[in-house]
Amino acid sequence: MKKIIAATDFSDAALNAVAYAADMAVFLQAELLLLYVYPLPVVHSDLPTTAIDNELMEESISMLREIKNKIKHRVSNAIPVQSEVKMGFFNEELNAISEQLQPYLVVIGTQGKTAAEKLWFGSHAVHAMQEIPWPIIAVPPSVSFSPLHKIALATDYTRLPENYVVEELEQLVTDFRAELHIINIGNHNNDHPETKSGMDIINKRLAHLKPFYHFAASSETDKAMLDFAEINAIDLLIILPGRRGFFEKMMHRSHTRQVVLHSSVPVMALHQ
Repeated sequence: MKKIIAATDFSDAALNAVAYAADMAVFLQAELLLLYVYPLPVVHSDLPTTAIDNELMEESISMLREIKNKIKHRVSNAIPVQSEVKMGFFNEELNAISEQLQPYLVVIGTQGKTAAEKLWFGSHAVHAMQEIPWPIIAVPPSVSFSPLHKIALATDYTRLPENYVVEELEQLVTDFRAELHIINIGNHNNDHPETKSGMDIINKRLAHLKPFYHFAASSETDKAMLDFAEINAIDLLIILPGRRGFFEKMMHRSHTRQVVLHSSVPVMALHQ
């Protein structure tokens, strides 16, 4: 049975992402794990650290249990829903539990619960998407789940998707019976020799998925991707972190933060 992890910080945006993950889990008939990671406390008190830790743990467990009950009611007990609270660094704990569960995907929100957190939580989400080698979807605050009809992969053909990425694309397209769109953003159009060579290889690997190819000439990669997703009614935009050239520039924190925070559609990171 597929497993989906939904990480939350109890903010409205994160709770929306949890609801998105729950509805997706019902569609896929997958197990859902709700995860909360609270940071190691900075103690400025005469109370023993263990007492503070225990209090934080109990409060967190209680809050997550309440969310779990709401989600179970939302899905009418159609799927298994579990919850877990961890204390530590978000990326480390999320990666550890992902290695344990081997999830189909991880779902996170894109903003924090306070005004200050809204300024930096985008970077927090970006760090997770860059550093955790599992499929991660960042869900915009206003987006509700609906079956994915159009999935877009952004690329510049400087480095081709490896087998793992191809397998993940095949899985997504098959599970949702979706169209696959491949968007080339850069200075070379689809008729350029280097681009055409990359397209030929990708088409051989993905021919059975019958992808649609697009080109957008732009030096503003983040804006070009967002515009393409909006104009073409894309349901999921996929980026490939850890790439050279185009994606090395695009995955710079400031650019990716703009994509994550300003995208009107969920953004997924697939690692090579």
